[in-house]
Amino acid sequence: MQPQDNSPHVWDHFWADIPQSAVEDRLDLERERMSARWMRLRSAVVERLGTVRGVRAIEVGAGSGTYAALMASEGAVVSVLDYSPVALERAAQFFRNTGFQAELLERNALALDHRMFGQYDVSMSFGLAEHFTGSQRVAIFKAHLDLLKSGGICFISVPNAYNLPYRLYKIAAEVSGRWRVAKEYPFTRGELFRICEDLHVRECGIFGESLSVSLGFVNPLHPRFLRALGIRAKTVSTPAAMKQQRGTPFDAYLSYALVLYAIRPA
Repeated sequence: MQPQDNSPHVWDHFWADIPQSAVEDRLDLERERMSARWMRLRSAVVERLGTVRGVRAIEVGAGSGTYAALMASEGAVVSVLDYSPVALERAAQFFRNTGFQAELLERNALALDHRMFGQYDVSMSFGLAEHFTGSQRVAIFKAHLDLLKSGGICFISVPNAYNLPYRLYKIAAEVSGRWRVAKEYPFTRGELFRICEDLHVRECGIFGESLSVSLGFVNPLHPRFLRALGIRAKTVSTPAAMKQQRGTPFDAYLSYALVLYAIRPA
């Protein structure tokens, strides 16, 4: 399957093929809770807003809405937004399986109702912005900022153009016809900062996920490799057996996921 243009149909097909299991959903949530990316995101929210409890947060292009569920688990009031109805059905199931609640919004992130603007303390996405090119590549960042109250914070997690395991996996998957999602175009740190400059954002920075996790892209037995192919991986069987990921100073430069955080100007 060759990479396809970004459309609801592509994502409907992708999410329809993802198996659903209450046990695996709960494990996925706890696995991400142990990630260096969540640890850093949560710390940034608390540093900026003082607490997660009571924060209004929205996950854009949410898929199953894992990070919205993590926010909800700490008392945030959350929404998940996607233009794929199948993805939203999957998110609804994920929230039922993990015991949390979310507002589900079937919307196109590039054509938001202006009444949504300025309503959230936190906006975030994970694996969304890299599917856009041209003017839409900047517009998707602007959409995150538009949703925020003045002084709110957005988190936009994207693939790193300089992460070698990911680039090797991507080439191999495309050549072999195993690429299952829309075309994606990774980012450099420089491009992320240029977009912030274009949008007149002065307060911004970048952190990463754990660099060691990126090695999963070149290990056919690793859960990340299997999940990238849409295969449900059998991994650690209980949350108690999971370990907190350790971060390094190199994560913000070389890890697979670069996470831009940006403060909406007054």
